[in-house]
Amino acid sequence: MAQSYIDNQGNSSPADFRDYLDNTKFYSNLKVIFHQHLVKNEKDITEAIMKKIDQDLGVTTHSPLDYNVMQRWVPLGLRIGYLPVRFIGQEITQTVGRMKYLSPIYTALLVSGQKDVAEKWFKDSYSFYSPYAQFQLQRLIDSYSTEG
Repeated sequence: MAQSYIDNQGNSSPADFRDYLDNTKFYSNLKVIFHQHLVKNEKDITEAIMKKIDQDLGVTTHSPLDYNVMQRWVPLGLRIGYLPVRFIGQEITQTVGRMKYLSPIYTALLVSGQKDVAEKWFKDSYSFYSPYAQFQLQRLIDSYSTEG
């Protein structure tokens, strides 16, 4: 299904896209595999493709959040400039303290030249993070130059 979205370049939906929304057919692990395929093929992913996926599947706005999906979707969106993921990315950095979820978001901001955003989100959430997360994230942010 993920490959169909890529092949269609955001112009149409795969015939079986509704399966993703049916938790009896597309459980969490299959969703993670779907998103891993997108990440693996990031060079082929465009904003139009992410927008089409979001229109069909509501990944960015799905509630409750599946953090294992967001761990892939949000950083991918940040790296390619898909702006709708910024709000959910910021929300995750303010409400989730696990490095498993934080590190990919901050790394995506940094590698995409958004160090100022990473620094702001880190500053805003600093007191929420454990000392370990504070240290690791500060080290990560400090390791990137302003140019990315």
